[in-house]
Amino acid sequence: MCKGTLVFFGTIPETVKFFADAGHKFPKNTNPADFFIESIEADMTKEKDKAKMRIVPKTMKTSARASEIHYIIEQQVKDAVTKQLDNPYQKDLPAFQTSRWKQLWYLMHRVILSWIRNPLNAIGRIGMFISTALLVGLLFLTLDFDQNNLQDRICALCFCYIFLVFVPMCSIELFVEDREIFLRERMNGYYAVLPYAVAYSLVVNGFVAICAAIFSAIVYYMVQFNPHSEAFGYFLVNLVATLWCSEALVGILSTLVNGAVAGIALTASVFGVLVLTNGFFIRSSNIPGWWIWVHWSNFAKYSFEGTMVSEFTAVNFSCIPLNQSIVTSIPCTVDNVTLFNNCTLGADNTTVQFIQLAVQACSCSYPDLNRDCVLQGEELLTALEYDIEKWGWFAVTMGFSFLFRIIFYFCLRFLVTNKR
Repeated sequence: MCKGTLVFFGTIPETVKFFADAGHKFPKNTNPADFFIESIEADMTKEKDKAKMRIVPKTMKTSARASEIHYIIEQQVKDAVTKQLDNPYQKDLPAFQTSRWKQLWYLMHRVILSWIRNPLNAIGRIGMFISTALLVGLLFLTLDFDQNNLQDRICALCFCYIFLVFVPMCSIELFVEDREIFLRERMNGYYAVLPYAVAYSLVVNGFVAICAAIFSAIVYYMVQFNPHSEAFGYFLVNLVATLWCSEALVGILSTLVNGAVAGIALTASVFGVLVLTNGFFIRSSNIPGWWIWVHWSNFAKYSFEGTMVSEFTAVNFSCIPLNQSIVTSIPCTVDNVTLFNNCTLGADNTTVQFIQLAVQACSCSYPDLNRDCVLQGEELLTALEYDIEKWGWFAVTMGFSFLFRIIFYFCLRFLVTNKR
């Protein structure tokens, strides 16, 4: 080969004869390889050498040897095609030498080994979860169940979910690097797309579940969220589901770009919209109509609202008492049951419908529907428009995580190809 052009193809004795026919006679006591290289080398600034470069390949094209090579290649191609058509078992041959289950097992094993051999990514992410949990725990340390700490408690919950939504962005660069390996191995027929997508998802989901457990164990009891055991369990599994959704969405967005910088920019933009429309910064009833579809298709909405319901169910917050009393009208009877003994007036015992009572005045951050100077968690949820079933919302979040993984598979299947 010379400059991308075939000069000759054959044995060494045939090469000597070929070059002699082309005007390059082989001298005695000369290394054949050196002679052949010098014969086809040229200084492209000299017209004489350019002409020499055109002569040798042209000799090859018009030689009998070239015709013989072309004939041999054509015969080999015909024989291969005929053999394939005549083989009745050719159609039954598998596309891969190993089964899908074996591919899945080996790919999971390789991903885990890759993380073990390059532990900086895993250690860095675990350290980030621990440090952030300690930061939130120390900043919101031991919040009381009163009006002064109510908004702080809501903000602490919101920050935890915003943090978990944005955390998977740090894995974009790692996925972009692995994508090149995946593409090369896929084009060489090492494995199918489905085992790779499932193996990658299982390993990543298992790792982020461990991270979520570490984060929850630290931050939950330092802040003193809802003390009921069921509330902690829901907080943990809901964080895991949120991380699964975020990780899967990052995988989808990473297949749409060619570089890590573009992937980070795209992911930050999408996640910013998700955080703004999750129902914390603006209530669903106040979201404009052209944005409401984003709110209802936002996995962060369902995970955050579910945790809010879990946190504020069966808990009470004492309102701030004021140094004054107010007179209020209270019904004397409810469902034909008399509540007060002094609801009759005069000699004819006329019954009145309301009685005026002086009650202690207090200040509540949200409407105290019972007027007892105690804000119940259910009253807060009603004011925030969170009258939902938390486990139903958790099921929706899990559904989003599975849907994103299915989309991730199709993105790998049809977008990550050698045509990019």
